Amino acid sequence: MNCPYGCTSHEREPLYGVLGDLTFPLIFLIYKPRKRLEVGGVYKTKPQLAVEIIEALLKIGFNFDLVLADSVYGESPTFISVLSKHKKHYLLAIRSNHREFSLPGQEAKYGVCHYKH
Repeated sequence: MNCPYGCTSHEREPLYGVLGDLTFPLIFLIYKPRKRLEVGGVYKTKPQLAVEIIEALLKIGFNFDLVLADSVYGESPTFISVLSKHKKHYLLAIRSNHREFSLPGQEAKYGVCHYKH
């Protein structure tokens, strides 16, 4: 495979990319809205697909320390429970009008975000 970003593929290994000192797996799943599914297709939410990707990454031994995601994932108890199950740190957005929820032993923390320029 000829890839300008250092992509490589081996018969029994996952496809991965190299950019500078970073190596990252090239695993993706395609989200399809319900109305675009083929007959007999199984609908999966974006958080459900993300869980599958996380599980696949961990299965191939790819380790990561932190997950950052928007409110689609931050408001998904299933997504959060998978991150907790694997003891992964996460920073997830929630909408300002979202009802607070947390996993057992956790509490939501709210505050002002300060940016340094």
